Amino acid sequence: MQEDLAAAFAGEKTVEHFRKRCGKPGGYPKGRIPVGETRKYWLRAHLEAAIEARFGLADDEPVGGYF
Repeated sequence: MQEDLAAAFAGEKTVEHFRKRCGKPGGYPKGRIPVGETRKYWLRAHLEAAIEARFGLADDEPVGGYF
């Protein structure tokens, strides 16, 4: 997904806040740039794993498991 959608998916208020957390320990993974593209993209599975680790959710519990 593109940067603005990834930021909203992660619950960040702005894209700038999302960028600051990318690639840092306890943050979100770095975006990938596919061959022939100029924009970065994030995989949903990688973002979900980072969010689960950040909030201490177990691996077997889905992100929306409590709702």
